[in-house]
Amino acid sequence: MVLALVPFGASVGLAGAAPPVRVSGDSPFRDCATAASYVNAEVEPSLAADPRHPQRLVAVYQQDRYHGGGARGIVAAVSTNGGRAWRRGPLQVTSCAGPAARQSPFASDPWVSVGPDGRIYAAALSDVVTVVTSANWGMSWSPPAIVDPHTIPDKESVTADPLHAGTAYVVWSDYYRTNPPATESDELLSVTHDGGKTWSAAKLVLGRGSRAGPEDGQILVDPRNGRLYLFTAWVRDGVATAAEPAWMLIQRSTDGGVQWSKARRFATGSPARRHPGPVIRSSPQVPSFAIDGRGVLYAVWQDARFTDGRVEQLAFTSSHDGGLHWSRPRRIGQSSTTGSIIPTVAAQGRGLVAVLYLQLQGRSTTPTGRYRVATSRNGGTSFDDRAVSRTFTLTDAPLLTAGPLVPGGYFLGDYMGATPIGGGSFGTLSVVAASDDANKTDVFYAPAGTR
Repeated sequence: MVLALVPFGASVGLAGAAPPVRVSGDSPFRDCATAASYVNAEVEPSLAADPRHPQRLVAVYQQDRYHGGGARGIVAAVSTNGGRAWRRGPLQVTSCAGPAARQSPFASDPWVSVGPDGRIYAAALSDVVTVVTSANWGMSWSPPAIVDPHTIPDKESVTADPLHAGTAYVVWSDYYRTNPPATESDELLSVTHDGGKTWSAAKLVLGRGSRAGPEDGQILVDPRNGRLYLFTAWVRDGVATAAEPAWMLIQRSTDGGVQWSKARRFATGSPARRHPGPVIRSSPQVPSFAIDGRGVLYAVWQDARFTDGRVEQLAFTSSHDGGLHWSRPRRIGQSSTTGSIIPTVAAQGRGLVAVLYLQLQGRSTTPTGRYRVATSRNGGTSFDDRAVSRTFTLTDAPLLTAGPLVPGGYFLGDYMGATPIGGGSFGTLSVVAASDDANKTDVFYAPAGTR
């Protein structure tokens, strides 16, 4: 599949900073005959940079989100000039991408990573775990490789090994049918050593418990020695609650994922006791993790502990000894009585950290929000904070219908995008809602430098 060469540079103004650049555009799936969806609604982006040329960026996101779970397809967008202009095209992971694509009715959970040779790995769920790759910066893509044939996979992520070209890791949750569904899951791993052409058989890394299991896994690689870290959130009865918070777990492997340490809990994530007004779909059980050039680990998630369970804000912690000991979680981000949610962390160098998040504002009946980035030059000891989007009305976002596997609420994504772009700077992707039923949301790119 060849990426359509359609440049984009539309932006919205933001006082005191470079204006965000619109990455998304008209849907390539608008004429696809499928169930009801929000045409031109883009959500849940992932972002990565070429480690050799950090001005080369790649984004993937859900396109045309369904009212229930998933979207009509996944779109990839690439930039070669630091995010000032983008080219985009559909990935061949759903039937809406054409007859040569995988004939799946939906796709979800896009994730992207780039290897040391510049190869792009883009993963998604399209009823199975799939990965497509590109060796020419998105000008063409491989056919989708089916990583796993299991029937209920969820929340996969892909990580390219920064030390070994052609090696990448995919992890995902494999659910078992319980009553209700989606309460027990295993965390599985598959590895490629040939640039995504073939993938190893699924390996169990962390098994399920009774009505519980790991979710939202992410692998990090220590750039000094190749040690692997697997982070997961352990959830009971399918969803984190104030009574049963999510457990943040870490495991380690020193042999490329063949053997793993026992999972260790290093923190918990507690949601608010109740959500007055419209529900914005987000959760402490979707944390974010990063590692810097020294091997220091960082974790961030939304948590209601700082407000006695009233609203969720951002909890931040770090480890300097490979996850054996962690700093006490503390609140970061702009102070907000209405909350801060959907954090995404990235790190580089010696303690350069960025956390992208959505700050909630306005009345509970008509909430608004804007994205901010908290940046640190000292490993999170102190942060600066600035806005990277305009303020928008959250109830303009797609409204999802609750189902047995998908929580309802206004949806922008379970995560956003953040990645190092060199020189102490970071790139960010965020989803902004518009008061236009024909174009509910767009994905915007904004750089953020550490001060």
